[in-house]
Amino acid sequence: MYAAGWLVLLSGCPKAPEPDLSAVPVQVDAEAEAAQAVAYEAIALDYARGDAPGALAGIAAFRQRWPSSPAEGLLVGWADALGRVGQPAPALDGVRWRHQVGGYSPVTLVVFFEPWCPHCQVEVPTLELLRRDYAERGLGMVGLTQLSRESTQADLTTFVERGFLGFPVGVEDGTLTEAYGVDGVPSLAIVRDGRIAWAGHPAFLSTQLVEAALSPEGLPVPREAIR
Repeated sequence: MYAAGWLVLLSGCPKAPEPDLSAVPVQVDAEAEAAQAVAYEAIALDYARGDAPGALAGIAAFRQRWPSSPAEGLLVGWADALGRVGQPAPALDGVRWRHQVGGYSPVTLVVFFEPWCPHCQVEVPTLELLRRDYAERGLGMVGLTQLSRESTQADLTTFVERGFLGFPVGVEDGTLTEAYGVDGVPSLAIVRDGRIAWAGHPAFLSTQLVEAALSPEGLPVPREAIR
């Protein structure tokens, strides 16, 4: 039984965190691996449903019990993203908007992408479909790119048109990428009432997570983030 057999990796373009398998023996105790798998799946479930306090507590316990796990790099990335939950959303200053001027709605999906990224070419149009389903309930969306790797405005136009994207898209200089702690693309954040409510890979976004973000109660916020 192999150490990475239970580890689910999400697709992302360069700079996305990946687990380090180099320090892990090829084979591990089956009982220990099963325990890791159960704990990892519980964390992933909390993460996917927007329970930041639960996911952060699970990550801390996991890393303390299994410090050399193959999931270490991935969990550190999740913890860093969820550590921003509750913080004020960065102002969308300095963005050069394409056609529509973007802004924060009561609940907004903020997606970071690049036109050259094959995963973005799949994930961003999927997010657009979800946005359309919830637009009447007040879900907004903005897309941000740095046009890296010599991408051009023409590349961006092609990306938008092929994805039938109806939300505001803009070019930023990396300030917002840094402020949101983005390590790779695609990357997503949910902003509610001017604060970051969730952050992570778009593949985690589900109707359950969107419903929770739009609900009167909103998503759980870590106690230390409540001011």
